[in-house]
Amino acid sequence: MVLRLGCGYLQDDEFIVAFENCHLEPGSFHHADHVRLAWLYVSRFGAQKAETCLLAGIRKMATNAGVPAKFLYTATVAWVRLVAAARKNAPPEQRPCWKVPKLAMAG
Repeated sequence: MVLRLGCGYLQDDEFIVAFENCHLEPGSFHHADHVRLAWLYVSRFGAQKAETCLLAGIRKMATNAGVPAKFLYTATVAWVRLVAAARKNAPPEQRPCWKVPKLAMAG
């Protein structure tokens, strides 16, 4: 099982800043990166604010990359809520999210 983290070389804070400023290469922002970002946002801001921030941020990133149709509202909401539930129920050894294979490998 190979985890595809296109932005895995970035530290958490660098990853968030790059995402928020649309400095990530769209072709390098894979499913596991989305899950990682959701995990970080939920961890830092709570589920409700994470959902709001990620909806705006992923929409902005898709638009900035010239592919606004790739933004999927329902999928973003669903993944943030799944990540929030998984984070709440995950034992400490399964944090961060890429140690929860069902989340990071789905998609």
